[in-house]
Parts: sequence; C-alpha cells; structure tokens
Amino acid sequence: MMTWALRVSWALVLGGLTLGLTLRLPHRWRWGLIWTVMVWTLLGGEWSPAYGLGLAFGSPSLMAAVLCAVVLLRSWRGQPVGWMNSSAGGRATLILGGIGVVLGWVLLVDTLALWPPSVYAWGFGFAALAGVALLVLVMWMAGADHPAGQRAIGLVALVLVLYVATRLPTGNVWDALLDPWLWVVLQISALAKSINWIQLIKHK
Repeated sequence: MMTWALRVSWALVLGGLTLGLTLRLPHRWRWGLIWTVMVWTLLGGEWSPAYGLGLAFGSPSLMAAVLCAVVLLRSWRGQPVGWMNSSAGGRATLILGGIGVVLGWVLLVDTLALWPPSVYAWGFGFAALAGVALLVLVMWMAGADHPAGQRAIGLVALVLVLYVATRLPTGNVWDALLDPWLWVVLQISALAKSINWIQLIKHK
C-alpha cells in the first residue's frame, strides 16, 4: 500500500505542477501532458519520477496530494483553480495557512534539536491527532466567512480521515498534514500576500 501511495501521491503532485506550468496551453495539449506525466509516474520502476523523488524526499503529505487532486479535478471540469488563494478564502483559509507556516518552523527547529521536547515525536501519538481534530471542529463550528474557507476546513478533515484509515505516509500526523515543499509554497504565498498588503497600505 505504501508503494502505491508513494506513486499516486507523486503522480497527483507532479500533475498539479504540470498544470501550473501549462496554463497557457490549449486544454487538449495541457491535459495530454498532465496525463502523460501522471501515467509515467504511476508505472513505477527506476525510470518513474516517483522512484527518484521517493528516494530524495520520501512521500508527499496527504494534504499536498489532496490539494493537487482537487485542483486537477476543478481544472478538468473547467472551474477556476485559484479558490484556495487566501484573498478569496477569507479568515479560515488565512488561519489554516498561517498554522501551516508556524507548524513548519516548529518542526524545523525540532529537527535541529534546538529545544528539549520532540514535537515531531508527538505526531505518532493520539494527543496530536486529537488536538488537530479539535481545532478543525472548532473552526467548523465557528463557521467560515467564505465558501472557500469551508472547503479548506473540509479538506483538512478529509486528510485526517484518510490518515486515520491508512496511517499514510509515515504514521505521523504532521507528515500527513505538511511536507517541506507544501511548507515552502505556503511561505511564498504568505510573503506575496504580505507584499500586496504593504503596497495597498502605501497607496492609501
């Protein structure tokens, strides 16, 4: 299951990356390339991109795979793919993105052993999973101020359900919710949003 999960998750992530790089191409050419990359990744073997990427980076997080799957599905249906953008998602998406950025820094500091508690090790226990589930429940009950925010909360809940059912990718809840590449994307998005806010404030 882990072997196929590695291939499927990388196929979704590479498919999403291909989509982002080919948005200017006609629909037929764009999806021809996307399907080619995804099938090539799923085939496995040493020539598959999943082989080298798996050796170098392990498996993407469930969150990254689910996000790419949703973006690909929306693009296939001809729907806009930027609904996770914080400018459209309202407070819920901003909060979730901010939590992801902070969690990434906490795990990085933990990896460097700069404080006594092992935060990463907590991810193997029930307490971390219960804490994340409680946070999602509180945000859901509080209500999102935009449909995109509701979808974002729903995706986190879906990832938690998949994690509980499969324990993928490593049996650690932090690895299910975040990976280094997704963390980098979140930080770039946060930086771009901060620059936009600064420019708006200057113009005012």
